[in-house]
Amino acid sequence: MKIKGHSNFEVKLEKLDNDVVITKSSSSKDFDRLSKQMAKQEEFSNKYSKKFKINTPRIIKNKDNKFYMEYVYFSENFIDFMVKGNIRKTNWFLKKIFTIIDNYLQECEYDYLQKGILKEKIDSVKENLSKNNYIEFDSSFIQENLKYLYSNLEKIENIKIPLGICHGDLTFSNILIDCNDMNIYLIDFLDSFIESPILDIVKIRQDTKFYWVTNMYSDNFDKNSIILTLNFMDKEVKKYFSKYEFFNKTYEFFEKLNILRVLQYSNDNKMSFFDIK
Repeated sequence: MKIKGHSNFEVKLEKLDNDVVITKSSSSKDFDRLSKQMAKQEEFSNKYSKKFKINTPRIIKNKDNKFYMEYVYFSENFIDFMVKGNIRKTNWFLKKIFTIIDNYLQECEYDYLQKGILKEKIDSVKENLSKNNYIEFDSSFIQENLKYLYSNLEKIENIKIPLGICHGDLTFSNILIDCNDMNIYLIDFLDSFIESPILDIVKIRQDTKFYWVTNMYSDNFDKNSIILTLNFMDKEVKKYFSKYEFFNKTYEFFEKLNILRVLQYSNDNKMSFFDIK
């Protein structure tokens, strides 16, 4: 597995009944969080995969705090797929991404967020940031973003947004390209504090705008080529979703919240993700 995540879960390739499977396990204190994520993945697989024509790995069994999942043969991660790519590949991938979000939106209802849910999340992130020894909590970057979030809370709470379904962590690291049937698999669903496609758009641009996926890849690759592709994709993503009023009115808020949500889990002194453009 060349693209690694930052969760506390252990992911391995193992054998089960003479077949290769992916296993995901956790410590007992994190198992409830893992169970919620697996339940979300299973619900999506049962309820939406066929309807949306987007695959998810089948969960085979759960035993001893470990989940056994289908291994996707003939699949590639985003970097391996794109490094040999061209404009047709890029546009194909973008179309798949746009279709996912558009399908989500069809399943959503537009409504106001429950009062207090955003403040509770910001308060939680603020507390975690203040306790993280790898970051400078008093830096102007963190304080200015927190100030923006708190000062715009009431505004965002009075804008209807799509609510109902989202992946929760739709970064390119969590997408596999099935080169056998030219479809994509969604992996590593996240049980999010709100279920809204705006969060998935933010996560997509975590890669296209901030190049996060390039930091997750463990092998050598032509980074400049991938960044050029991501730059092109980001312009297309922004242009495509600008047709939605909720995107234009709330995107900046949720992007800043996402930045701090990721930063709270920093476990080294690298902050390349926050080379804000």
